Amino acid sequence: MRVTFRESGGFAGLVRGCDLDTEKMPPGEAVKLRALVEKCDLNQGGVLAESARDALVYEVTVESGGTRRKLLFDDLSIPPSAGPLVEYLVERSTPQGA
Repeated sequence: MRVTFRESGGFAGLVRGCDLDTEKMPPGEAVKLRALVEKCDLNQGGVLAESARDALVYEVTVESGGTRRKLLFDDLSIPPSAGPLVEYLVERSTPQGA
């Protein structure tokens, strides 16, 4: 499973993110990431709140078993099931080139 994460926006407009591959991660971390993805409703992403001008925007792409799912939401529209996954990914994020 591959997970690509990007966090952008906010007041500074910075872009942070990470690219994770469970095949290249320590086994314990791979199990944790898979569990977080499984608990996340991958069919709920795609809504940005109209009132979230300076909110952070999160983009999560999950590739597994030949399928690709993309989630896009912000601070105000993040589905509760995606919260733990986003928290995990934010902790592993680094600044990304523009």
